[in-house]
Amino acid sequence: MTDTIDYVANFDPEWYLSTYYGSIEGEEEEGSFCSFMHDSFLDFFQTRDLASEYLLDIGTGPNISTILTSSRHFTHVDLSDFAPANLNVLRAWKRGERVLVSGIMKYEMDKHDDTRSLEARNDELRKKIGKIMRIDVNNPELFIDESVRPESGRKYDVISSNLCLEAATQSVVQYLEALKNITKMLKSGGYFILTGVLEQHFYRVGDYRFTCAYLTKSDIQEMFRKCVYEVLEWRSLNEYQGVNQVEARQDDISDAVYSDFKDAFVMLAQKK
Repeated sequence: MTDTIDYVANFDPEWYLSTYYGSIEGEEEEGSFCSFMHDSFLDFFQTRDLASEYLLDIGTGPNISTILTSSRHFTHVDLSDFAPANLNVLRAWKRGERVLVSGIMKYEMDKHDDTRSLEARNDELRKKIGKIMRIDVNNPELFIDESVRPESGRKYDVISSNLCLEAATQSVVQYLEALKNITKMLKSGGYFILTGVLEQHFYRVGDYRFTCAYLTKSDIQEMFRKCVYEVLEWRSLNEYQGVNQVEARQDDISDAVYSDFKDAFVMLAQKK
């Protein structure tokens, strides 16, 4: 496999979707990541008053699973990504030309005691999606397609991001600058829901290994504090899975084919 950071030329959205999001079980090497993420989101929204009007998802990829729970609590949802191929997948889904992550959507609906059809749930979600924008988190301007941008002066009530920032950057320094660029779009008092991985060097998409910023829990929490956030919640995949699965993953990390992270997390932070 070839190492890369070129998301325009080398990221294959269909391989990514089928491998990591074909079902709620996901890829075996990553353990219970999908269910962990959805259960964490559900708990955040059930136990805290996060519902509001405008949500921005950063680095959505070709994958709507990260907005399934959160979209229930907002009137307007904007999506974003850097790779044109991922944006094309999202736009085709929004036009009703394809379905995405049906197995994961069914899991999320069951968690909410939602007995409607998948078609009805998709239609509801599509109606909430506003803009699908091209972004570059490493660019201070953030939104790099002038034809599709947020309304002038728009600040979001909540920003979410799933497995984006560590993948879009290669160092702690670069990650911090990306976080600063994103934070400008969040209202004071607004919330940031971040899903990420710790101590990862790479993850696989097709025949490529996409290299990442190597980050610890203390790195991430300190960077959020520097950007004037209060960290309210931190959920760990290792704690969610229990000791036996964690030990098995740690033993196998040196032989990892799909990704070599040591833990994953979902964090809730509030901008002061």
